[in-house]
Amino acid sequence: MGNRPMAYLAMLAAVVGWGFSTSFIEFGLEYLEPAPYLFYRFLLTTVVISFVLLPTRYQEIKKLLRMRITWIIGLSEFSGLAFQFVAISYKISAGLASLISLLFLIIVPFLSASILDDSINPKHMVSVLLAIAGMLLITTEGDLSTFGGGSLLAILLLLISAFSYGVYVVFTSKLSTQVRPETDTLALFYVVMLIISVMSMLMSIISGGVPIPSYEGWKWIFYIVFIATIVPFIGYFYAMRYISANLASVLLLGQVFVPFYIDIFYLGVLYTAWVQAGIFLVLVALVFAVIVDDGEGVVDGSELVGGTSGD
Repeated sequence: MGNRPMAYLAMLAAVVGWGFSTSFIEFGLEYLEPAPYLFYRFLLTTVVISFVLLPTRYQEIKKLLRMRITWIIGLSEFSGLAFQFVAISYKISAGLASLISLLFLIIVPFLSASILDDSINPKHMVSVLLAIAGMLLITTEGDLSTFGGGSLLAILLLLISAFSYGVYVVFTSKLSTQVRPETDTLALFYVVMLIISVMSMLMSIISGGVPIPSYEGWKWIFYIVFIATIVPFIGYFYAMRYISANLASVLLLGQVFVPFYIDIFYLGVLYTAWVQAGIFLVLVALVFAVIVDDGEGVVDGSELVGGTSGD
């Protein structure tokens, strides 16, 4: 089998793995609070990849830890993940959580205009309007009087999460293309995992400590570490050697269908026609944003270190 078919299989592994992420978060939060769950996920990930990356990339990792932009990248990724975990704890479905988090694909071009001096494609305004319309339908189900309550708060937290992911992507691009083009992406991946581990530990301590998980808690931690963190990253980085950034961005949208499939066929979640229409509009907005991007503000292999899913 040639490199390109293998790249598609690797990307499929990344899409499916990250697609499981929000469902694993939802199930795991039945046994763990958001902060400890986040901490154990990235602590275990950091420990596992340390055996592979530290012996060969120790000096590069030290250099990255001394750079302010690296901390901006790590803290923005942590912020995106933290808001996502807390939002899902408000019982919003994994499918909707995954969909809303992917709105960072629309946010990135606008942040790039101010941070990277990239020009804004006017067609992105169409994507923004479609996404806003979709979010209104999802939030209100056609009735504006329903604004308020936990579901709206969860959606607002997820929008903040998406914005944080956007900041993360743009500053990673700035580091990789302007500040330090020779940056090793796997070393950066390790540093980001380390920063998230430290910050989530502090978040756990502030919110009440770091409890030892139960058997069920450990089960979901291991699932999210190996299926929705390590495997997707390996597949993604391999695939990006042979698949264009534009194509990868489109393929990555497929991850949203995994939690929706679980919601509908495993959990028996029934979405109203209004929510279904909103989901359709947001998906159209995401796909349209990628199609009209013309290579500006597109996520590439060096930029998605933490995922949407993140991550």
